[in-house]
Amino acid sequence: MVDELKKGHLEIKEHYAKGIRTVLKRLDTSPNLTNIQTYKKLNETALDAGLRLNTIDDIDENFLIQNITFLKQSKYFAEKGKDSNDEVKPLLFYYAEQTLFAFFVYSLFHYEESSEHHGLSMVWKKNGNVLKKPNLMIKKSGFFNRILDAYCLLTDRKFKFLPFVKSDSAIVKNDDKDSFLTHHELSLENIIKLRTEAYQPAGLESDLLDYLMLFYSSSLARYKPVMWMEIAKGRSELYHFNQSFSRFDILQGRLLKEICYIHNAGYSGMVLMMPDIRYNTPDNIGLY
Repeated sequence: MVDELKKGHLEIKEHYAKGIRTVLKRLDTSPNLTNIQTYKKLNETALDAGLRLNTIDDIDENFLIQNITFLKQSKYFAEKGKDSNDEVKPLLFYYAEQTLFAFFVYSLFHYEESSEHHGLSMVWKKNGNVLKKPNLMIKKSGFFNRILDAYCLLTDRKFKFLPFVKSDSAIVKNDDKDSFLTHHELSLENIIKLRTEAYQPAGLESDLLDYLMLFYSSSLARYKPVMWMEIAKGRSELYHFNQSFSRFDILQGRLLKEICYIHNAGYSGMVLMMPDIRYNTPDNIGLY
């Protein structure tokens, strides 16, 4: 799955199919994977959506085309984003990360119900007749929650933002004041503050906050471009958005290396839980 993969679509599909079979077999017996049935008793959203681990029987033509397409879309969006201007950069990087996470999540987990929305939304408020900067709302369902599901299930340490965490080998609700379980609405100032704290050291928590930053900026660029361009002309807030744009390659390396680590070692979460490392680009593991 690592060095053998070729650039041709057929070769990619064949090697991905072979590699993901091994990944799923090893993940099914991984000693640090959270029991999904126990997790669903705590998380009604995952229960309602029919979350389970993928099996060998799920690896059909549609599965392969879907996930390889997600990965190729991600690469395309990111390449275009790196060369784009401020008006469109947030949109391209948000969808680069969204499709990258889709490849990661749906390679490992199956949901009976489709994800019909982002799992995030903007809360718009006015000060008199003046539109204020919106807050970001984390919804109880949607694709962002599937990213959280994957991180909760694969890791075995406590991370402050995850809604469910391991405690004495059991999965429990996270009562941290900054948990996404208890903190559903965030101002831009909140996100920047949490993101700055998470960078010491950066890692899994930064990945999640970068994703929120990208959704926030892409929503402004799409629906309120004047407000976004006012931010883009400034320095303080734009600095944090630019950091989130620049970390795409790190996230890409982390997620792909995590899959490869499960394939090779049979343990989940080991790469996800590491601080930032300048991972090799995915070309080195042959997925493009």
